[in-house]
Parts: sequence; C-alpha cells; structure tokens
Amino acid sequence: AVVSTQSTGGADCNIVITQPRRISAISISERVAWERCEEISESVGYSVRFDSKMPRPYGSIMYCTTGTLLRKLNNGLHGISHIVVDEIHERDINTDFLLIILRDMLQIHTQLKVVLMSATVDVDLFANYFRCPVVEVPERTFKVDRYFLEDAIEMLDFFPPPPRKKGKNNKKNPLAGDDYMAESDDDADCLSYS
Repeated sequence: AVVSTQSTGGADCNIVITQPRRISAISISERVAWERCEEISESVGYSVRFDSKMPRPYGSIMYCTTGTLLRKLNNGLHGISHIVVDEIHERDINTDFLLIILRDMLQIHTQLKVVLMSATVDVDLFANYFRCPVVEVPERTFKVDRYFLEDAIEMLDFFPPPPRKKGKNNKKNPLAGDDYMAESDDDADCLSYS
C-alpha cells in the first residue's frame, strides 16, 4: 500500500523488508508479487546470499535477509526510502547491529522511514531505544477447530477396503477381480486376459 499511495505515484518509494531467513524472504516476495498480479522482478524482488531477483529501481519492494541489508548499507542508503525489519523479536548479532546502524542513520537521514515489526516484542524496549512513537495494530483472532484423524474418518464415513487375498489360487485366476493380487511384478506383467 505504501508504494501505491506515495504522492509521486510510488516512483520515489523503494522499500526494503528484512526477513530472518532466506526461505522467508524468497517465499514472501513471490507471494506478494503474485498478489500484485506481477512476475517476480517487476516491482517486487528479493536478494539473499547467492541468489537474487532484483526489482526495478523505482517504486519497488525488495525482500532480503538482515545480513544482505547490512552489506547493502555498506554503500549507503542509495534509493532506499523505507526499511521494514520484520520479526524483530528474533534477535541475533546481525539484527542488533542493524538496529544500531538504523538508529544512527535516522539522525542523519531524516527522510528515511523505519518500521520494526513483531507479534511478540517488548514494545517499550524498542520505543525507548529509537525514541519513537508506537503504532499498535489490533490483532484479529479466528476460531480454530481441532480435528484428529479419527474425527476425519468419522465425518467422511470412511471404511477401509477389505484386505486383499494373497495366494496361489488367485494367481491361476486373473479374472478374480479386485481381490486378485499378483505375487510379484513379474507375474503381473506376464498375465493375459484373453
């Protein structure tokens, strides 16, 4: 929504969204591209170690791992308008180092927008560290019903088929129907139904 609602038509909006794992960055970028009815590398892309499908250079969303963003920030903020750090509660050395860099960059680059996201984070800790307001999005809960295999069998009125008969008598009568079972694959290949 941020890319689509920028006053310049989104052209100056380039969002980088970090994910803690490379599989998350790739799969979420593919899902977002699909929801936007686009191919990956149009306005949505990803960049992870040893693999990247970069989006166009204007009005884009790029998903990446925290380490990839740290390497990108070595060259400065060229073309980045928003940084979203997702799953901020999964703290590791890269994430903590990124937070230090982002806090310093916010003082220099006042136009930069940073969003920290998590469902289970200590909000006060990060709000005090960044000296910033907190936006809380109320959660929506959905009713969850638990079903076990026995419940599914009962709901479907499923009864397993009777066990197949094995033996020499069935081997001699290939027209025995569904109950016929060949003793080996060779037997099944050699049968003729004339």
